[in-house]
Amino acid sequence: MGTKTLFLALDSVEPRAMERWMSEGRLPVLARLREAGAACAVRNFRGFGNGVFWPSLATCSGPGHHGRYYISQLVPGTYRVRRFAMQSEFGGTPFWKHLEQAGQRVACVDMIRTPMAGLGRGLEVHNWLPHDGDGPLCTRPAKLAEDLTARFGPDPFDGSADVFFRQRRAGFAELARLAGTRIGWKTEWCEERLRSESWDFFAVGIQEAHDIGHLAWHVHDVGHRAHDAATLATEGDPVLAVYRHIDAAVGRLAEAAGPDATIIGVTGPGMEPNSSGNDVFREVVRRLATGQTGPTEGAPAQSRRPRLPLRQIYRSIAPSVLRGALRSLDWRLAQRAEARVLAGRPFFSVPHNHNAGAIRINLRGREPNGLVAPGEPFERTIAELEAALLAVRDTAHDRPAVAEIVRVRDCTSGPHASALPDLLVIWNREADFSEVWSPAVGTVRSGWKPLRTGDHSDRGQLIVSSPRPFEHPSLPGELDPAGAGEIVRRLASAGHVVAGAAA
Repeated sequence: MGTKTLFLALDSVEPRAMERWMSEGRLPVLARLREAGAACAVRNFRGFGNGVFWPSLATCSGPGHHGRYYISQLVPGTYRVRRFAMQSEFGGTPFWKHLEQAGQRVACVDMIRTPMAGLGRGLEVHNWLPHDGDGPLCTRPAKLAEDLTARFGPDPFDGSADVFFRQRRAGFAELARLAGTRIGWKTEWCEERLRSESWDFFAVGIQEAHDIGHLAWHVHDVGHRAHDAATLATEGDPVLAVYRHIDAAVGRLAEAAGPDATIIGVTGPGMEPNSSGNDVFREVVRRLATGQTGPTEGAPAQSRRPRLPLRQIYRSIAPSVLRGALRSLDWRLAQRAEARVLAGRPFFSVPHNHNAGAIRINLRGREPNGLVAPGEPFERTIAELEAALLAVRDTAHDRPAVAEIVRVRDCTSGPHASALPDLLVIWNREADFSEVWSPAVGTVRSGWKPLRTGDHSDRGQLIVSSPRPFEHPSLPGELDPAGAGEIVRRLASAGHVVAGAAA
């Protein structure tokens, strides 16, 4: 029993923290795996966030091929945004489907930001204990969903650590404890599958570092501007606690995989302090697009609805079903109104991860009401936008608000590239963003108080350990997620591992 290849997707584990704790002996299993094998850095596509990292690894391709970059994306051929439909809109096929088609027996449990692959002979568990799922728990065989729920009960985080933390006002030690419960459930169940059946490729996604990293990074990071030294002193480091749960789970799963198994782990994209200009970005882009240097007449710079007592009363007495229906109607009406506005602008912002703002050019021939012609007008618009955005400054510290601007077409291509933003505006994470200013937009203020104190870095790591002979060339010093996915696919296909550990 066991498996030939065990693949562990360790979502949002920050390599720098992991390296430190491995060297201190706090993550002994991960340290042993790396010392016995090979390792290299994995660097996310520049400017993109978590929404691209795992889909790119799964498909061994860039976002221009699979088309997924964020939880909400522009609907092609419109000016409307909606939640990305993973099962119907995802382009590309996870490489484990190809492994099964080649004759391997495959199991995939909670793989991250990827759709169900439709394994015919294998095992799939989707949206069991995710960071944020894209739908209900789905399994193949279908009866597994009922068995998992009956045995383990509901998700301790009720489907969202953010909502749980906000509504229950849980402490950080409690969050770490519940994260450990989730990790323990998944490990126990996967151990049983590994010990009772034989597999060629067994993949497990462990996502609790994502939850705790977002919510508790200010407790862990003593350099964070909102560092919570009191909690760290009294409760300990919740990020370390979760990483230790993960380390123990890796040890249990590796043992259950058997002595002949190749163990492959990928971490990332990691975590760092959450400092983002996305709250002011929409207004900055609006002013650049309209030529205004102040808020819309009669409206605040940031379009926020006031919290009226009447609204609070309504929320307390209206049935949840009615509230949900009204929210949906309100959202659709707001989207239609917004679409009419965006159609008349040469460019506009679209949703993206906190690490970078995203801009779409209203390009003729691509957008329904395209205003910017292809060729020289498009290039001129891009160049003018870049210059204007690079001039935006954080007024609290008199430093640039923007670290870099990425032209998306320069870093990815493929059949879904036209669905992606045109520009990614990477924020300077040393900036404050409570107020920004430039000659072109004037002053824009933010009242954003993020629940999440940690956000994704672009750092990850690939670790490979195997008892079998090293027959492939050494790992490079750095891979992007697509390259890391290709390495995993090759190793799982050939049954061998790469040689040499990168620094």
